[in-house]
Amino acid sequence: MADPELEQTLQAATEHHMAGRLDQAAAGYRQVLAARPDHGVTLHRYGILLIQAGQFEPALAPLSRAVALDPGAWWSLCSLGQALEALGRSREALDAFRRAADLDPKCLEAWLGAGAACRALGRGPEALAAYREAVALRPDHAEARNDLGIVLQDAGRQGEAIAAFRQALERRDDFPLAHSNLGNALLLDRQVEAALAVLGSAVARWPAFAAAWYNLGNAALAGNRHAEAEQAYRKALDLVPGHGAARNNLGNALQAMGRHEEALAAYLS
Repeated sequence: MADPELEQTLQAATEHHMAGRLDQAAAGYRQVLAARPDHGVTLHRYGILLIQAGQFEPALAPLSRAVALDPGAWWSLCSLGQALEALGRSREALDAFRRAADLDPKCLEAWLGAGAACRALGRGPEALAAYREAVALRPDHAEARNDLGIVLQDAGRQGEAIAAFRQALERRDDFPLAHSNLGNALLLDRQVEAALAVLGSAVARWPAFAAAWYNLGNAALAGNRHAEAEQAYRKALDLVPGHGAARNNLGNALQAMGRHEEALAAYLS
């Protein structure tokens, strides 16, 4: 960029962006783009900002323009894929992520994005392959191993899923979702006591995590610990009142304890 004033504006906008001052950053990026609408770096950064702000549809225009200007910009393709996936446009997202991975096979975000898009499309083997690429690329990446575990679990490969979740937690113990996923996988593998231990620990550490309470309720119900199941489901419903599965399973726990009127109320509420 030859204009020193625009360079300063872009630098200031970038600093605002990095500091989390998104409104100021957006204003700066728009100022640069008003003068230089085809400035690829600004288009990309503005697109990322819009994604961070949850404005996925508006992010498509600057990111698509950045890709059109530089088809080799794998970083812009990854960001475009993220916006498309957030909008539920998984086929287009997968195309963007695959193009990014072709351009830079070491782009972790491209493989993770491709895995998520394939899973959303019901293409389990392709999702599994993408997540294995991500894990091979970054063996220390806890999120990649957790995602791999989810796809293995989808495929009914509970033993491998359990191993993947444990490996995720070995790399990052402070990972509530992986703890909840491990507990659920243990339950599906009929290791009820182990599931109860993992999930009990999870809700003790993260008492506001509704998914862990729900999974704990399921484990308690499977172990015929109906009062504990009731408590766990009620905790999940306190956190997410619209959690239909928790309400239904609360009814099952109440029914098992002979509290039929309360069970009916849970089913019908």
